[in-house]
Amino acid sequence: MNLKNKTFILFGGTGLIGSYFTKEFIESNLAKKENNNHLVIIDKNPLKIIPDKNINFEFIQKDINKLTKKDIKKLIKTDDLIILNLAAILGVKNVLESNDYMSSEMTLQLKIKSISDILKNEANVDLFMYFSSSEAYGHQFYMKEDNYSQFDSLLLPTYIRERYGLSKFTFEYLFKEAFPENFISVRPFNVTGIYQDKNFVIPKMINDALTKNKITVYGGNQIRHFIHGKDFSKALFKIIENRVILNNSDNKILDIINVANIKNRTKILELAYKIKKIIKKRLDREIEIETIDTDDYNIIGHKDRPCDLNQLYFKLKFQPQISLNEIINEFLDYYVK
Repeated sequence: MNLKNKTFILFGGTGLIGSYFTKEFIESNLAKKENNNHLVIIDKNPLKIIPDKNINFEFIQKDINKLTKKDIKKLIKTDDLIILNLAAILGVKNVLESNDYMSSEMTLQLKIKSISDILKNEANVDLFMYFSSSEAYGHQFYMKEDNYSQFDSLLLPTYIRERYGLSKFTFEYLFKEAFPENFISVRPFNVTGIYQDKNFVIPKMINDALTKNKITVYGGNQIRHFIHGKDFSKALFKIIENRVILNNSDNKILDIINVANIKNRTKILELAYKIKKIIKKRLDREIEIETIDTDDYNIIGHKDRPCDLNQLYFKLKFQPQISLNEIINEFLDYYVK
């Protein structure tokens, strides 16, 4: 895709992924004035990354549910739009603690759907990218391909946790119907980085180690594939720029693409000991590791989910570069000043 004269619209763009995407946009050629690309972020939360005044940027700090038609028309800066739907009630923890998660999430996504319908009537939507989750694969141990055939376990959810995955699957279908020819769902696997909330696993472990000299691990044998937000955002631009090679046999854009770093595949207990070792080396502090034995899916999630990365690694020829050790050290640099 020729990435000139585009308006990048980010719904919910102030979180972890949106912040890294913004940073990557600023540092790339896309932000150069001669390319006439615009970045528009809509979110009720404040920005973590403040772009330079020299780039075409607008931040609308407003609840997406409260956007008016006048607000919506202001989003259009060029004739061609690339929409990234990052907005969501984030995280499994919030799902477990919420009594009205599904209704709240449905309200939000239907609002974005109605906004997108207005946008595509006013301009050309080159691409609609929905940010799903690896949780959309349900509680199965493995998966084979990036497709819709892996959802059997979500049709009748066994666990409260699966509400999150079910919602992601539902909205993938909703937006695919709205943009049948130019839709991609990105399924992130354990994106992390310094812009992440401290309730998520790596920042929580490091913060607990620094403030309590202790890391508590539930289960411990569950495996995750951690990818740094910078690598993740680079992968997004690779997807956007090269989407033509993701076409399937029907000459339509591939619906789903997994994004993960297979080199950072690790057990959660191994992660805790890695953090302990690095803190000992850097700060000469002893950290206690407490393990709580449980196999409750609502607490520990899936045990493993080896993901199909053929689209990312082989078709796009993209491989994440930032190691787990580098991720941990960056968090320590950020927290210990």
